[in-house]
Amino acid sequence: SNILHLIPEDSVWAQAQPPIGDWCKPADGLFGLNECPRGCPQIECLPCSFYGNLPVVYFFPEAALSTLRGYRAYQFEDGRPAWVFGGVTATANGFYEMAQPHQGYQQSLNGCCVVEMVDKLWLRTGDEELLREMYDLCKRATLYTLTLRPDYGDEQVISMPKGNAGTEWFEAPEPGWAGMATHLGGIRLAHVLMMKRMAVHVGDDAFAAQCQRWLDAGSRALETHLWSGTYYLNFLEPETGKKSDLVFGYQLDGQWIARFHGDPAVMPEPHVRTTLDTIKRCNIALSASGAVNYANADGSPAAVGGYGTYSYFPPELLMLAMTYMYHGERDFGLWLAQRCWENIVCKQRLTWDQPNFFRGGLDSGERDFGNDYYQNMMLWSLPAAIEGQALHAPCAPGGLINRIIQAGKR
Repeated sequence: SNILHLIPEDSVWAQAQPPIGDWCKPADGLFGLNECPRGCPQIECLPCSFYGNLPVVYFFPEAALSTLRGYRAYQFEDGRPAWVFGGVTATANGFYEMAQPHQGYQQSLNGCCVVEMVDKLWLRTGDEELLREMYDLCKRATLYTLTLRPDYGDEQVISMPKGNAGTEWFEAPEPGWAGMATHLGGIRLAHVLMMKRMAVHVGDDAFAAQCQRWLDAGSRALETHLWSGTYYLNFLEPETGKKSDLVFGYQLDGQWIARFHGDPAVMPEPHVRTTLDTIKRCNIALSASGAVNYANADGSPAAVGGYGTYSYFPPELLMLAMTYMYHGERDFGLWLAQRCWENIVCKQRLTWDQPNFFRGGLDSGERDFGNDYYQNMMLWSLPAAIEGQALHAPCAPGGLINRIIQAGKR
């Protein structure tokens, strides 16, 4: 529970005054989280909130709703979400700015993050009005996100944008991802499952049918083009033959999202289990505290640039650990998460100074970068995963979150 200190440390709650628009109600204000006050000060960097806003959703749902209303108001005309409300990657000054939305340098997964955050709050609250209020935001973001490579037809659902432009939330693809990409593809399929469920619920049958077409085409393309036999390729661009056969330790993020949201799997169970075995043999075996981002298929270290051969991110490591839990390896997943947190808290003594990523090889496992990263509040996803449940189960009567809230009221 100590990690909840990141909420007061990183949060900003703006009053409903200019330059924030009149869409913001005085009773609500605008709540946002600062990615890293000392290292990358910007408000509501989308993937950061995907990773780490769950405790806000659990314990302060009104604040989470305020943030989503900001995303709704700041959505661009073409449907792309704001990547930040304002800050270091959007402006040369005004690091705490809340009213200078910017599209940022990522586009491939931004819509997925918005849909996931809306679905997370909807599942937690069961609020029908919330879904109807946010449905247009989600639908427009989906239409933008899933039509970025039109020459691929419906297979674009698992593909990088046209020209392989931009990047996604994992900012060090090795080499630069091109064509159809597994990490992006799995997350997009989880996105489509959430969006289809929303569309069915509000009675938008035509869009639900379109979601099913995307799901069918994307799932087929993922298995046809990217399954290698023991893991999924990083990417393959059929028209050029470019591909990467490095073992990416976090290729199953989309599978975790689907299970965490109570949706069907986005990848076949036998392939998921085989991939988890490969990651265990390759990426996890190369790290004393986590799982390295990339490894060669023979289990040897991959000489990569970007974040380096032995790096990893704590929230990504936690998603991997929970994927093991959801697929019959609860004890192994707990062990993997525990040794990551032992490194942060006991070895590096960073309980109150949460890092962004580590040098996670077989050496000392020291921090490479970052302070006060609220991404690491992903830790609060563990209670549901440990029990094999969806994210909202701990909020039911008798569940952990419900018991904490009731105890606070007493």
